[in-house]
Formats: sequence, structure tokens, C-alpha cells
Amino acid sequence: MVVSLLVLLALGVIQVVLVAHVRDVLTADAADAARYAARAGREPATGGAYARTAIGESLSRSLSDAMTCTGRRTTDPASGLATVEVRCAGEVPLRLLPFTSVHLGVTGHAVAEAG
Repeated sequence: MVVSLLVLLALGVIQVVLVAHVRDVLTADAADAARYAARAGREPATGGAYARTAIGESLSRSLSDAMTCTGRRTTDPASGLATVEVRCAGEVPLRLLPFTSVHLGVTGHAVAEAG
């Protein structure tokens, strides 16, 4: 009885660490996609497609297919600079616990280049 509870607790801790890792990788991919889309001559919408490609390469193609990523031009309220924002959101399946999935949403920003 105690051993099964300890195993379940250990699996829960490992699952939390795995979800945190996936969230960190998704955040890095969204930020990288925002920097890509912020380059001079690029449309902000290209950041969404770039983010999905990066997610497919760094995590898995199935997770990339489950994510919705969009890029748009915004203005930083503090500085007034033009920025590009890439948002990715979707369901991440849980592998070690009997739950189905958890919803993750991340955002990446970059200052848009002039030109």
C-alpha cells in the first residue's frame, strides 16, 4: 500500500518536471519564432509557422500538430517600439499519469527591425 502511493507520488513529480520542460522548450521556440518574424522584410504571421516547425524539431511532430501558433505585430506600451508577438497554445498529453492532457500557452516577443 505505501509502496504504491510512493510510486504514484514519484510519477506525479516526474510528470510535473516533464510538463515544465515542455513549457520551457515551447517558450524558447516562441521567442525564437518572434525574433525570426521581427527581421526586416518579414511578415509577423511567418512567426507562427516558424514556431510550429521549431516545436516539431525540438519536441515532436504530434505536439507541433496539436499546437496553434500565431504571429502579430504589436507595440510595446512602455517604450512605444514596434514588436512582434508569437503565441502558441494547445493541449500537451500527460504520459505518466492517468489524466488526458494539460493546456499550455506561451508567448514570445521581439523588437521589430525597421525596413
